[in-house]
Amino acid sequence: MADEPLYVTFEFRGNLAEEVDRVKLGIAGLRNESARTYQRLIADSDEAFASMSKGNQRLAVSIQEDINSLRQLDAANKALDEGFARGTVTTLQYAEGKAKLACFLYQFTTSKLKMDPHLLSLCFNMHTRGDKFGRVRLF
Repeated sequence: MADEPLYVTFEFRGNLAEEVDRVKLGIAGLRNESARTYQRLIADSDEAFASMSKGNQRLAVSIQEDINSLRQLDAANKALDEGFARGTVTTLQYAEGKAKLACFLYQFTTSKLKMDPHLLSLCFNMHTRGDKFGRVRLF
């Protein structure tokens, strides 16, 4: 009895077209209010940024760039994990990708949160080789 489907019937008494139009107006109102709120937040943010000293403005921009860099690293890490889980990334590709991400993260955290071109080139030019047992060595 618990596995049997339960059927429910609704009876609508009223003008369906009017109700749909009322819902559409409500959605449009929410969209317009959201747009106004967003514009107000942008204006407030711009005003707050303009009131900062030049040094603090540079620092705020630098922090935002660092946040974006960390988000990109996190997205790349998740994509690598998902690809490996789906089987679209080989073990070798996964190991290389994780090593490159580790290089980026290490460099990011040890150089005042800025990417060093030399270290990046070392990370991208990294080679891997499997030994006779299929283990991967980075060199």
